[in-house]
Amino acid sequence: MALVLAWLPVSAAPVLHEALPLDPAEDLSFGATTPDGELPAAIQTTTGPVSVPEEGAVNARTTYGGVQSGGTGYRLDSNTVGPDSVRYSEPFTPAIVPFKRSGVFDAVAPDMQLIVHSPQRVGLPIGGVPTVRDDQFYGDMTVDLVAERDVKIPSVAPGARILSVRLTPPVAVVFHRDSAENWFVRSEKTQRVRLVMHLAVDRSVFSSPYGNVSWRRLSRELAGLPPDVQAAGARIASGMGVSQNLRPKTAVRRLIEYFRDFSESPDRPTTSGIELYETIARSQIGVCRHRAFAFTVTALAVGIPARFVHNEAHAWVEVSDGYRWHRVDLGGAAARLNSESPGNLSVHQPPQDSYRWPAGSFTGQNMADAERSARGNRAARSGAGAALPRPHSGSAGGAGGATLTPGIQPGSSGLPASDVSVVLEAGKTTRGARIRVSGVVSGSSGPCASVRIDVVLNGYGLQARPLGALVTDARGRYDGFVLVPSDVVVGDYDVQVHTPGSPECGQGTSDE
Repeated sequence: MALVLAWLPVSAAPVLHEALPLDPAEDLSFGATTPDGELPAAIQTTTGPVSVPEEGAVNARTTYGGVQSGGTGYRLDSNTVGPDSVRYSEPFTPAIVPFKRSGVFDAVAPDMQLIVHSPQRVGLPIGGVPTVRDDQFYGDMTVDLVAERDVKIPSVAPGARILSVRLTPPVAVVFHRDSAENWFVRSEKTQRVRLVMHLAVDRSVFSSPYGNVSWRRLSRELAGLPPDVQAAGARIASGMGVSQNLRPKTAVRRLIEYFRDFSESPDRPTTSGIELYETIARSQIGVCRHRAFAFTVTALAVGIPARFVHNEAHAWVEVSDGYRWHRVDLGGAAARLNSESPGNLSVHQPPQDSYRWPAGSFTGQNMADAERSARGNRAARSGAGAALPRPHSGSAGGAGGATLTPGIQPGSSGLPASDVSVVLEAGKTTRGARIRVSGVVSGSSGPCASVRIDVVLNGYGLQARPLGALVTDARGRYDGFVLVPSDVVVGDYDVQVHTPGSPECGQGTSDE
């Protein structure tokens, strides 16, 4: 018996344990946590369930914090041609590339430097649960803590909340933010740690129409500009036809449309300070940082709370309607992005952009899509890379590196954006009542027949609220009734309609 057993192959030994692959959907259904109980084992995201970042050693590839953490200001440069490529490191899952908030400024100094209005920092609480209105993320970053000092870390979006954290090795920390919502972490020790966070943020901040508010309401959130800067901003705004004679939401739309319509210029301005700002704004030249800088100054001068946001790869703006901050990309992104992030990260899917893009625009999302497309092509060719074309003077690559046809909005299905009109039967109504909505939808080839029309309610601090859906007839016309919710707050609202389009017509959204 002993002799027979001695000749049995090793593979015949019984299997005592078999590792099972992670199943984030299962973890979600059971409400599972990490073994230490500090983080959820999985979160629900816009692309499905995502597992918590695996535990492990501190990764020093990209670090945040340190003695040099955080800048005190941002000054505009005169190089109005962007680089061929930029680098980017993604600390969030799902990935928000290229929109991590590394530096944010909400005021302007007399020397035309962007600054933080109130550098005094307040505590960021930890705790709570996500709501049905939230998008969820994991943050995973290496941070160099400095004893008794606030060190800066990136954030995912304005208004983001920290629900839970895990530090490796364990160390006590507190979190702070300033008036521009820059994030900081503080510890009693100088130490390199891995910081993993569970984050939640109201989905509407990523893209939603500006609220229907008054100038008086906005004035409560504004800090005054230096007199010379205010005068310069007012001059630029006046030349654009933007003033407080317009409704704030109309002024914001005009500002966005104007500053999205910039192009690169090889002729560098020779001015500086206020003169450089006016030259760039009037000539509509520059890349993402010039657009965002000039937009911020102009918006503040008009009376709209605005912020300049940037990281190592891109710059954009945020505007507040008194109820929430809205992320707004103005385009001007680099043609090529070299990401240091893993290629298998899930990707955040924001809501559809609420504003129109000029033909040939190259957006931050285009840049990210092109990078992912190029990465996939390189993998398919076993490492043989292909360069993406550099956009010049208003002609640019589209999503995935393809050239945009004039009239196409980024994010569309490849067809020109449809024109959508909307007419309300009455200007006033009551909660729980029906309102009649009508209009016309037309595409590049004529009326859009048999397309769905989604009707939503916007304004008064309300996240876009669906009211109902209608369908166009053979002439592209729609006419029907939708129901006003009985639980909305009494106030002024806008009715907006959107169509996802059809094989013959592109998607489209009404202006009002």
